Amino acid sequence: MSRVDESRYPGARELARETGIAPERLIEAFEVEQEFHARVMAEADPDARRALYGEVYPKVHAIYGQRPADAEAPNPKDPFVRLFARELKGKSVLEVGCGAGAFLLSVARQIEHGELVGLDVSEASFPSHPRVRFVTGDVIEFRPEQLGREGFDLVYSDNVLEHLAPQDRDAHFDSIERVLRPGGRLILLLPNRLFGPTDVTRVLDCSYSNRVPSQGTHLTESTYTELVPYLRRRGYTKLRTVLPVPGLKDRLPFRHLRFSPRWFQAIEQSPRALSLMHRVRWKGKCMARFGVTLLATRT
Repeated sequence: MSRVDESRYPGARELARETGIAPERLIEAFEVEQEFHARVMAEADPDARRALYGEVYPKVHAIYGQRPADAEAPNPKDPFVRLFARELKGKSVLEVGCGAGAFLLSVARQIEHGELVGLDVSEASFPSHPRVRFVTGDVIEFRPEQLGREGFDLVYSDNVLEHLAPQDRDAHFDSIERVLRPGGRLILLLPNRLFGPTDVTRVLDCSYSNRVPSQGTHLTESTYTELVPYLRRRGYTKLRTVLPVPGLKDRLPFRHLRFSPRWFQAIEQSPRALSLMHRVRWKGKCMARFGVTLLATRT
């Protein structure tokens, strides 16, 4: 292993152990993403921001060595498909920001489904599959005609929203609502800022305790406290969540329960509760952390 400046990147070796990516490559990716982060957050022109999105992801995918998902290989998205099986069954599904397509390949294999479409800014990592259609395009501004379908029963967004600058959030949700049928479901997953950073900024701090803000391609890590009222203002109803235990979703006997997110909002708004959760640690990392998982119905 090459020498790593641990005074500048104290979390690089730990992140390398977590990801299996060499610390030198993680640092290289961080420096690319950090420059992108500063530029896109300062950019007032929406078209210029879109150009920046289009530039950075092919660069960092090449550094990380991201490849198309293999339909025959073990699929890390299988537990999530089983978790949301009742929402997915028989439905047409659009995955916004589908990346290498692992989630949709898992749906195609495990669930009775309608049409499956994946949308992403970069086609470099798209797999080929007879029952999944992949479309290259902007994940902020998109319309039914680009996707070859008038509307979808369900839109799935897994760790996408945090990659958009705050000034692009409204346009992103406008696009979702153009393609999501009335009564359709939105499933939204993203990191919780209070337990971040969760992007490659972990080369600086891999503790998941919100001591360092994200400086990579995560531009808007968020919280239940911020997103629940935002979605309600946009007219979404029946907001529910699931128990967000890292790595255990597929094993819990009550994984099919859906309940109000207000319990997690209460934790987020309690400095004492957050402090207690940040102190639950193993090998230097916060172990009581939770992400944001929301299921919402479009009116």
